[in-house]
Amino acid sequence: MTTKSVAEELLELGFNLQAIFRFEQLPGAVRREITRHEPASARFQNLILLASGGSMFWPIMKQDAGVKMEQPDPVDNYTIRALGNFFGNDAIIVYPTNRLIPLQALGKLAGWHHDSPLGLGIHPVFGLWFAYRAVIMSHADFTPLASELDVQTGPPCQSCRDKPCIPACPASAAVKSGFKVQLCSDYRMEPDSSCQSRCISRLACPVGRDHRYLPEQMAYHYGHSLAAIRRNRGS
Repeated sequence: MTTKSVAEELLELGFNLQAIFRFEQLPGAVRREITRHEPASARFQNLILLASGGSMFWPIMKQDAGVKMEQPDPVDNYTIRALGNFFGNDAIIVYPTNRLIPLQALGKLAGWHHDSPLGLGIHPVFGLWFAYRAVIMSHADFTPLASELDVQTGPPCQSCRDKPCIPACPASAAVKSGFKVQLCSDYRMEPDSSCQSRCISRLACPVGRDHRYLPEQMAYHYGHSLAAIRRNRGS
């Protein structure tokens, strides 16, 4: 009988991007930021970073008996419950929580996160279709999945000559100098906006095109972000 590895079991839960760091070896600024928001982190040997690339996470999450899509934050609730059960008491989940964790800095250390004109991190394989799911402090040690997903290459946008994401943006929010959040939000609020349940520029990006989110998955996330914009503006 073959025993599954920790990495394989995490993959079955939907976390196909995995990285593990010795906490004491993290850059000082990252380590201090984490312990500032969660002092107990210093008690643990390892920091485990988990993300999901592509669309595989969505059906796995939805098939879980405890997921209720009509309730608030089903994605985070699934993540916390699944990983809490998996790691048990010998760990603390520091994200997703209300703590401010430097996810992008950790993603860059893992080789997953490169800057893009859309203000989103872009992965060499999954492109713009990946998301950070969890940061766990634990004494658990394991070897993350080693596959074509473990890519250490240069920033994809630097080698993209045409940059189709920039002219595709109907709000002119995607520019080389930095993403214009206000322009994006204003356009998404318009009644006839074509970006209410999707991002036209994100869809135009050629990197990771085969790993796009499922339509339902895309509509869920963009629906929630649009609702947050409306709440912030009192609409």
